[in-house]
Amino acid sequence: SAAMRAARSDGCGGAIRQVRATLHERRTQASFKHYDRWIAKRLEGREKRRPEVHQGPLFSVVVPVFKPVRKHVRECISSVRRQLYSHWELILVDDGSEDPALTRFLKKVSRADSRVRVVALKTNRGIGAATNAGLELAQGAFVCFLDHDDALTRDALLLAAHHLLQDPTTDFIYGDEDKISQH
Repeated sequence: SAAMRAARSDGCGGAIRQVRATLHERRTQASFKHYDRWIAKRLEGREKRRPEVHQGPLFSVVVPVFKPVRKHVRECISSVRRQLYSHWELILVDDGSEDPALTRFLKKVSRADSRVRVVALKTNRGIGAATNAGLELAQGAFVCFLDHDDALTRDALLLAAHHLLQDPTTDFIYGDEDKISQH
């Protein structure tokens, strides 16, 4: 076993570390399986009671982008474009990434969907300044902040719009997040 090999090469301390690592890995894998079942059941239940909203407020989704992992920014953009509620605008702010391929990709996304706008800052000014640059362009009654490596569930804006129509005095909605890592 791995613990025996560790004991032979690193002594008792190595064996103990190996046993701890193995137990942690098994607990982590079990947690992921449990979480996957829990979230699937929760989302399935939400599908059955999803409200219908035909016209509600415009949401401005502001996303500062700086040297992203391309896969993550694609998933982020796709999560907005796949929203069940379609009254939104996506403002992508390239915070001086100096990456011509990223610039071309963002422009291609904006050409494919008129609700997507891109602003490119010449220099990196930080997430706060990039977010503020996006806010200057926002036309929505409500603003959503999203990091370039975040993703929305398909019904996130639909549920927010439904709530806002039910309670027009709402000024602020907070959406929680899940962080999942294999480490």
